[in-house]
Amino acid sequence: MRLKIPSIDIYSAGRIDDACNDTIEYADRAERTYKRLFIKENRLEGIVLYGDTSSGPMLFSTLLD
Repeated sequence: MRLKIPSIDIYSAGRIDDACNDTIEYADRAERTYKRLFIKENRLEGIVLYGDTSSGPMLFSTLLD
């Protein structure tokens, strides 16, 4: 799902809960960017992107593999 609010880009896909074993998280307050990947058993399970959502479609295709 991609939500478009004036001046805010948010992209979310897959499973985004604590059932995933690991997460990779990146935040840059100066750039107003946040990225979090949810991983379970070495497989991407969920995506949350705020600010720069340009990598969303590529990451989403990884969810489908």
